[in-house]
Amino acid sequence: MELFGIGPLELLFIILLAIIIFGPKDIQKAGRVLGGWLRKLTQSDTWKLLTQTSRRLKTLPNDLMREAEIEELQKAIAPIQSEFEKLQAAAKKSGDSMVGESWIAEPEPPGRQAPADIPDEPSK
Repeated sequence: MELFGIGPLELLFIILLAIIIFGPKDIQKAGRVLGGWLRKLTQSDTWKLLTQTSRRLKTLPNDLMREAEIEELQKAIAPIQSEFEKLQAAAKKSGDSMVGESWIAEPEPPGRQAPADIPDEPSK
């Protein structure tokens, strides 16, 4: 378990040093002063900005990859979309009634084959 990047043995060492430096009577006063200072620090606008920036920096590589992938997809789709729009406009001009409908034939159900697809003799 770590608290602020400090392990349990390091924390024990810091507490022992504080008791030696401040003494048992002044350790409570020093703790209150330190706690008040930490509370002011963590509730300040600077601390909030620092934590938001840190969070943003952690997610930055993923965000950049996501944005780059979206741009690549948009570039790849643009020619196909413009060609589709041209075909759609041409079909509307010609009076084709199937504009907007699916022109793709339904696939054959599995297990059934069209007579032309069935071989006459088994291959050896």
